[in-house]
Amino acid sequence: MTEGHKMGARSRRKDGWYATFPLTPYPVTLLVCVGMPYQKMLMVVQPFNQTPLTLEEQASLQLHTMAKTMRLNNGHIVMQLSTLTHKVSDLTNLVHETFHVVDFLFDRIGLSLTLASDEAYAYLLSSVFQRIFIASDAHQ
Repeated sequence: MTEGHKMGARSRRKDGWYATFPLTPYPVTLLVCVGMPYQKMLMVVQPFNQTPLTLEEQASLQLHTMAKTMRLNNGHIVMQLSTLTHKVSDLTNLVHETFHVVDFLFDRIGLSLTLASDEAYAYLLSSVFQRIFIASDAHQ
């Protein structure tokens, strides 16, 4: 594994699991939470955020769908998935949410999706997807 593919902190809990992924060389870390109840996820996100979550951030972390991705005020990114298995529906959710991760990251560094930048988007999307998918295998 290269430095860019190492996984950061991870935890397996009976109420879901989470893992962090530094998105090097960018100053952004991705926190992925899978199958975690809202209150438990807040306990994980709060120290990851390093500052108290705003009421808006707390409200945004409530998962009302199968998946959600948001950028915190500190620039780091949180991805939530209700489940992550090898089922097509879970993998399509992962691809969709991974696009949001890449879009949030590139927006932060001032890179818009254009014909000139689409290859950079595609490479990062495949890299982030692969890292999360490999981590999910460890939690099956």
